[in-house]
Amino acid sequence: MEVAVWPHNNFQRFIRRIEVRVGVGISTHRTPLMMADPVLLPCPASLGLLIAGIELEAIENRVHEFSQLWLLRPCQGDEELDPVQWTQLAKFIPTP
Repeated sequence: MEVAVWPHNNFQRFIRRIEVRVGVGISTHRTPLMMADPVLLPCPASLGLLIAGIELEAIENRVHEFSQLWLLRPCQGDEELDPVQWTQLAKFIPTP
C-alpha cells in the first residue's frame, strides 16, 4: 500500500491517493486499485485496516466520483474472514 499526493491532475485540486501494490521478488508492481482522499476508519487491528475514499473516473469527458470502502489485511492465499469477524466489522462501516 502506498499513500502519495497527486498534485498535477485534471481535477483542479491536490488529491491524496492510496494505491495497492503487489510485491514480486524485490520489486513492487502497481495494481488497478487506486482511491482518492482516503480516510482511515476506526477498526480493531485484528480485522485489518478499514479505509474509505473516492474512486475518480472520467466517463464521456465528465469526472464521476464513486464512494469506496476497502478492508486491507495481510493474508495467505485464499484466506477469508469468518462470519463472526464480518459481524464485528459491520459495526465500523459508516452508513448514510
